[in-house]
Amino acid sequence: MGQSALTFVTESGDSLDLALSDDEGHDALIVGDREDTARYALTLMADGHCVRTIVNLSQLDRHVQGYALHNGRLALPDSTGRLYVVTVEMLTDEAFEAVNENGVRVSKP
Repeated sequence: MGQSALTFVTESGDSLDLALSDDEGHDALIVGDREDTARYALTLMADGHCVRTIVNLSQLDRHVQGYALHNGRLALPDSTGRLYVVTVEMLTDEAFEAVNENGVRVSKP
C-alpha cells in the first residue's frame, strides 16, 4: 500500500492519525485517489484506530449526484429516486465505474 498511516484533518480542524491496516494485516479499502486536499468519508474498524474504508468525496462529487453513503457502502439513485447499493470499481478525476448487486454497470466519463 505504500503508507501505513494517514493523518486526516476534520472540518473543525482536529487531526486524526489513523492506520491503513490492522494488526492482522487487513488493509483499508480506498475508493478513489489519495489527495492531500480532498474531502473523505471514513469508516473505522472496531478498535477506532484503523481505517476500514476511505471514500474520496471530492472525486465522487464530480461524477455522481444524489448518492448516499451507509457504513462505507455507496448507494445511487435510479430513475425513480430509489437508492441501490453499488460496488465502485474505479473512481478517478476522469471516470467513475460501479456495478450494482444485479451486475448492472454504471459509468460516468
